[in-house]
Amino acid sequence: MFKQKSLLNFFIEQQKKLTQIQKLDFSLQLKKEQAESLITKNKLNLNFKLKIENLLQKNEFSQNFVTIPNYVTDSEFSSFFNTKTISSDDILINEIYSLFTSPLQENCNDFLLYKNDDCMVFRSGFFSDEYDLYESMLLGFDGMVVYSYGMDKYKIQLLTEIARDYHFTLMFIVHNKQEIREVLETDAPYIAISGFNPKTFEVDFSHFVHLSQYIPKTTNLIAWSGYLDNSKKIFLKDIGYKVVFELN
Repeated sequence: MFKQKSLLNFFIEQQKKLTQIQKLDFSLQLKKEQAESLITKNKLNLNFKLKIENLLQKNEFSQNFVTIPNYVTDSEFSSFFNTKTISSDDILINEIYSLFTSPLQENCNDFLLYKNDDCMVFRSGFFSDEYDLYESMLLGFDGMVVYSYGMDKYKIQLLTEIARDYHFTLMFIVHNKQEIREVLETDAPYIAISGFNPKTFEVDFSHFVHLSQYIPKTTNLIAWSGYLDNSKKIFLKDIGYKVVFELN
């Protein structure tokens, strides 16, 4: 009997191959040096935790719940995720949002040209390499969302330390108890529970219920989700979630 392949694994592996090709033109060392020169110019150290706390206090939907939009900028992936394609003109001013950027898309910088200095923008996709961190910094992102799928605690710790040194915010997405254990054995500051099945990318709302009990009570529960109606958001709030990154 054939073992079902994971779509998530496929996308991550494809991105790794593309990253290796990029390294042939711009080496890891060159990207690192460029990022080091950038950090001296970037005097603004955006704090994700403080921004979330501020949003929790003033959010109209609920004083204890915040929705953060996750925009898809690629037409093929917007169809895959069953959401609309966003253009740079469509993005509203948000204090925090995420941009899903396709590996083959070269114009993601267009979405950051007019970003407010106080705005915090995460990059999402299927990136997992140190090189991807430096590239995201150079593009102007303030943080990145990384799937912990297939990573051990040493890789997670390495990425965490690099991000911390460059005042770059990392959030790790988890799908099961083992991934949560790996992340919790590191200094990773933020964990988001995925509402997608990694094999099929179909929505699996049960993940939010079953996995939340393994996240320390001292941290804000974060959900990584597709589109949610208000009833589902209220449900997440009722079981302890404070933040949801939602596909728009």
